Amino acid sequence: MHKTEFANHLLHALTHRKIRPLLQTRDEYGEIFVYEQSGRRVLTFDERFEQSAMHLQQPYLPSHRYVRAMLMVLAFCTPSKVLHLGLGGGALVRALAALQPDCQHIAVELRASVKHIAEQYFLTPDTLPDNTQLRVVCDDARRFIRAQPAESFDIIFSDIYLANGMDVSQKSCRYLADCAAALSNSGWLVLNFTRLPAFDDPSFLTLEGLFEEILIASVDAANYVIFASKRALPRPLAAYAPAIKKLSQQLNIDLLRQFKHLMQCRDFFQRP
Repeated sequence: MHKTEFANHLLHALTHRKIRPLLQTRDEYGEIFVYEQSGRRVLTFDERFEQSAMHLQQPYLPSHRYVRAMLMVLAFCTPSKVLHLGLGGGALVRALAALQPDCQHIAVELRASVKHIAEQYFLTPDTLPDNTQLRVVCDDARRFIRAQPAESFDIIFSDIYLANGMDVSQKSCRYLADCAAALSNSGWLVLNFTRLPAFDDPSFLTLEGLFEEILIASVDAANYVIFASKRALPRPLAAYAPAIKKLSQQLNIDLLRQFKHLMQCRDFFQRP
């Protein structure tokens, strides 16, 4: 389908679903649309998938299950500096800013147009707490993370997606090693994966060699969140349920169900 025909087709589909389009544009990577429906503002690159979404009345409330799952890392650490690799509509930024108001945020977005749209429609003063410490950088996540000093961040959220799915560089051994190097000794890397690598996959073997603790949350049949830390959890995983319950109350969502599906991967690896 021609690019212009695709854009017209998508606009027709959105209108048919009683959606109010706010923006249509394109850059060198493809189409970008912003629309509102049923009290939500949505960023999308195609007709099928929401790239990001925001509740207009509760901007801090994460709409998508994978974002909610990624937030469970706050049960294991209290960050002072967070790196977001892949910005999209900034759902993680808004939620983290509400939960950890003193935290510093750096967000890296490859597409200048997406950065501009996020700042115009999703990361405005009325969607973020006062005094939110956020810097948005337009850069390639791989290049950016490679240039960071050692032990710069307490949490690195890696959520790098293009219109057709996850950027394969997110599972590259070099990228994972660069993320590990930029984490503090007690820091956490949180990865949003569409498909879980096999335990003998080079990316998983790299994670096993770099991190002492690896947890996996199953979001749905085609989406997983991987949590990795250089230090093993000092307590059994079940001991963090009260912290998850507190997070649930703060966000007014149920995280306990997803927490119960967290899988601790120590038994899968033969450590010396």
